[in-house]
Amino acid sequence: MVRSIRRAFAEFLKRWEEDEQSQRALADCQTRLAELSVFDSFAPSELELLGSPKERASQLQSELGHQEMLLAAAKHARASAIGNTIIFSILTAIVVGAAAYLLSAPLVAVTVLAAAGAAASWLIQSLIRSRRRAKSAAGAAGATSGKMLEPGKVEEAVKQAQHEVERFTASVQPLIKRFGDLDGVNNAYLDWQTARSHEQNLKNDLTRFETEYLQMGRADLLGDIGTSGAPAAGAASASFGAPATHGATPCPDHIGELVDFARKVDPTAHIDRLADLAFWVRTVAARKWEVWLAETIAYEQHCLRKSETIIRLDAHHRELLKIRQDLDQLKQQRNAAATTQIMVPVMAAAADDPVLARKRWQSRTLLREELANERSALNGILAVQGVSDVTSLKEKQYQAFDAVSDAFSRWKGLIEAMPGLPATEAADDPAAIEMKLEQLRAKEHSLRQQVETLTDLLTQNADKLRGIQGQNPLNIAEAEQRLADLQREKAELTELVEALTLAHHTLRESIVQYQAAYRDRLAAATTAFFAQLSGVPEEERHVELDEGFHLSVVSQGRASAPVQLSRGAQDQLYIALRLAIAELLSGGVDLPFIFDDPFLNCDSERLELIRDCLVNRADEQQLLLLTHREDFDSWGRKVALTEG
Repeated sequence: MVRSIRRAFAEFLKRWEEDEQSQRALADCQTRLAELSVFDSFAPSELELLGSPKERASQLQSELGHQEMLLAAAKHARASAIGNTIIFSILTAIVVGAAAYLLSAPLVAVTVLAAAGAAASWLIQSLIRSRRRAKSAAGAAGATSGKMLEPGKVEEAVKQAQHEVERFTASVQPLIKRFGDLDGVNNAYLDWQTARSHEQNLKNDLTRFETEYLQMGRADLLGDIGTSGAPAAGAASASFGAPATHGATPCPDHIGELVDFARKVDPTAHIDRLADLAFWVRTVAARKWEVWLAETIAYEQHCLRKSETIIRLDAHHRELLKIRQDLDQLKQQRNAAATTQIMVPVMAAAADDPVLARKRWQSRTLLREELANERSALNGILAVQGVSDVTSLKEKQYQAFDAVSDAFSRWKGLIEAMPGLPATEAADDPAAIEMKLEQLRAKEHSLRQQVETLTDLLTQNADKLRGIQGQNPLNIAEAEQRLADLQREKAELTELVEALTLAHHTLRESIVQYQAAYRDRLAAATTAFFAQLSGVPEEERHVELDEGFHLSVVSQGRASAPVQLSRGAQDQLYIALRLAIAELLSGGVDLPFIFDDPFLNCDSERLELIRDCLVNRADEQQLLLLTHREDFDSWGRKVALTEG
């Protein structure tokens, strides 16, 4: 177990350190990109030209030279065409003139015609040579179509080439100032491209670490680490148990298992972020793996010994089960034999009628079960009453009846002797009993003071009597009479005190019994209203009141104080308690019930349940709701008020 967890921690730390290295490399790469941010302002089409600016400049210059050569060839061809036109015009005139003269002078005409032919031959040869030179120039300029170049179009092409050269020069001029020359620009551009590609690769690696390993976004990595390996101060973090933000999923199961292991073996560690976990693995876990491994081996050996013990016990258990099965079989055989012995007289009594025998046997079985239940109940009663048999229980019952009858008789005697005491029927009024009890306590206190005063007076009179007996023997009879009167008065006061004490105890017990009954009624009413307000059945949750009338809510056998409930549930509980108190204290009188800006902590579902309960209660009691909230407008019924 520890070895596998150690491998998991090593894998986690390896991936975490790779992520740290990627983050540092990404920071360096972004720093380099910031230094080369001048390339970010170029359009994509312009960036393509910066890959080889020197070749681009040569290409543009070559294009410009090519267009200028075409322009020169076009101009030369145009001039040659004009000269040839003039020569052909002269030659035509000569031929025409020679032909006309030939008609008038044949010999001279032949001579002139021969000269004209020689001149024409020379002119044609000159024209051919000029044509060849023009074609050669056009071929050198790249014109292979054989058509005459138009100087106007070629001039436009030259201007366009010059414009491209000027535009390229203007675009790279700031870069040349920054990086020295075109070679420096080329190298800087290549560095920029490499940095961008490296940045994207690093981001992909980080994203892969987050999505494939951690399954969360960078904002939910639960903090970063500082340069020293400790968690960075102020790093954004979120608790492991809290849900991840921004729609990310929580940590995978194995990360949670690593955190649980770290918190279990090192309770003093504060591991709330992945950075805390990495720091703990580097600083604490590295020193303690051997200790944990030794403890694990010892624990495994202990478990092995325990398993061997369990195996032995299991073998013993199987042997015991076999013995028990044998005993059960013997019991079944014995019961079968006993049943056979029992069934013989049963069948004989039923005249060998199996149906009648079964009915009588079933009746016997039911009677035996009832008898067993009654005996069990009787034994419970005897144990509670502390007696051993029914005779003793009857004697104790008679004694209890006598004690109750005697107490009731003394109670009635006290009421008859003391007209101020309440009647037995008034014992159901707790307020009257409490008030009378306070009066009796005050009167008891006053009587005790009177007894003390009379006792002191009796002592003084006895002293006086002794003095009188010593001084004047003739007053002994009068003193004895006075003493008898005082003793009789003392006896009456003592009897009165005892009567008041008995009445006090009796009333106190009556109050306790009444409070218990009232407490149960209040708890039952509160439970009923609480079930209506919360929608939870009374069978699943009920309210209890202790002797001090402190509330508690019991759900699934566990009691909870009101402060342990939610604010909305507390509001529902207190509303239920108020309704129950109002119902019990009203005594059948229709008293109005006023709510002043209530239900502040209730959601819409609780409000709907409260509304249904109050609507049902409004049929029996007038309810007034005072509030400034508009969402209560639909509650209740409109009432028209009229004067008079």
